Amino acid sequence: MADISIRGAVKRFSGQEALKRLDLDIRSGEFFTLLGPSGCGKTTLLRLIAGFHEADEGRLAIAGEDAGHLPPWRRETGMVFQNYALFPHLSVFDNVAYGLRQRGLPRAELAARVHEALARVRLGPFAARMPEQLSGGQKQRVALARALVIRPRVLLMDEPLSNLDARLRIDLRRDIRLLQQELGITTVYVTHDQEEALAVSDRIMVMEAGEIRQIGTPHAIYDAPEHVFVAGFIGACALLPGRVRGGALEIAGARLPPPAPLPEGAEVTLALRPQDLALAEGPGPDRLAGRVRLASFLGAQTRLTVALDAGGEVEADLPRGADGRLPARGAPVHLAPLGGPLFDARPGPGQGRRLA
Repeated sequence: MADISIRGAVKRFSGQEALKRLDLDIRSGEFFTLLGPSGCGKTTLLRLIAGFHEADEGRLAIAGEDAGHLPPWRRETGMVFQNYALFPHLSVFDNVAYGLRQRGLPRAELAARVHEALARVRLGPFAARMPEQLSGGQKQRVALARALVIRPRVLLMDEPLSNLDARLRIDLRRDIRLLQQELGITTVYVTHDQEEALAVSDRIMVMEAGEIRQIGTPHAIYDAPEHVFVAGFIGACALLPGRVRGGALEIAGARLPPPAPLPEGAEVTLALRPQDLALAEGPGPDRLAGRVRLASFLGAQTRLTVALDAGGEVEADLPRGADGRLPARGAPVHLAPLGGPLFDARPGPGQGRRLA
């Protein structure tokens, strides 16, 4: 069952389409992430769901009810903003209680719900503090408690971790995911951080320039990208141009067997992740030749950055050596591609779509 259903959504700013006829269903109880670079339309879509924007075209339904013209306070949504948006003159308790006071709850019920919400985000002892006395992570926990205390049907989160340091981001994203699973609340989460999206989501929607490039599980988004933009945006990935000649893929000086029959002369792009390349004993027609630019020790493996002789650059993950020594900068290497998705590079409507 879909908690949020969007059909044909268009949003324009100064005549430019920020959202281009989006169709989308977000299931009840799922953690759904909107992922993409700055300016792709993800925050615009979130604000459309929240009611801070109204679509120029299309339909929005929440829990089966047409919500496109409802004001934000009637949409049963709770919002967590990037910059906390706390009232500086109110205590933690009063910040969390604000939405309940607007709803006219009796004092005893209000207090019980505020303390319950603060306990959920592990801030029970901080009720009397002022925002200026809190760390960034604590402020975001207050903002989360304020969104949850009204018991919304849908929780909306707009890059809530982007102002926090790396270690705190990891801790808080784990807590957000655990809390979402505990409550079973439908959550729509905006981020530009690929690792964050992969770590917390049930499904991810990757956006580019106001359009949907792919919707799928984190596993599908990473391992089976449907568009060259998705392959290049998610994780480390080299995009190598090539062409079909004589039944083979000519890419970066190598001739590779195509994963599927392709027409002669077809222009393609091969996406190679570091795990898609293996170190080969020596040269060969199906090898990528190059020289080591950088060797990085990553604990379980070594990552080589290789400048290809034919132009371009790839990264390859190698098993950790027993002696811990890294290949020298400038050392010649030959890499065997183990596979990777292939995309249509020809100009036209199908450009960027996966071929095999």
